[in-house]
Amino acid sequence: PEPLPEDDALRAIAATLAFHQQEYPKALELIASLNRDKHQSSPEIRFIEAESLFRTGKPDAAGTIFQTLQNDDLHYEQVLYRLAQIKLAGGKTEEALKFFRQIVEKGKNSLWQRYAAKEIEYLESTERLRRKME
Repeated sequence: PEPLPEDDALRAIAATLAFHQQEYPKALELIASLNRDKHQSSPEIRFIEAESLFRTGKPDAAGTIFQTLQNDDLHYEQVLYRLAQIKLAGGKTEEALKFFRQIVEKGKNSLWQRYAAKEIEYLESTERLRRKME
């Protein structure tokens, strides 16, 4: 309902729904209205916030939150993949490769492992090509 009641549990559910409907700005708005002390420890809400920040073009803010979620089993591979993407965008290819390799070596989700393996293959091929052209 609009306006949403001042109930953190309902706002957390609404933020989750907005996130799953790819309404990232709305999800961020709802998360911002939550009592931070109660929901700061929720890995799911922190993940939704980080991914929403990433999707709305705020990679540095997203990276800060993703860093805290590296041990979250539920989103392990996606968190590392996003951290790698953020490092790549910042020109830190070696750091990105470390995250991609970590996904391939320790990940349990085969889809994210394949994505990471393709990124490694692409980055290493690009580097070899660059060296040959020098």
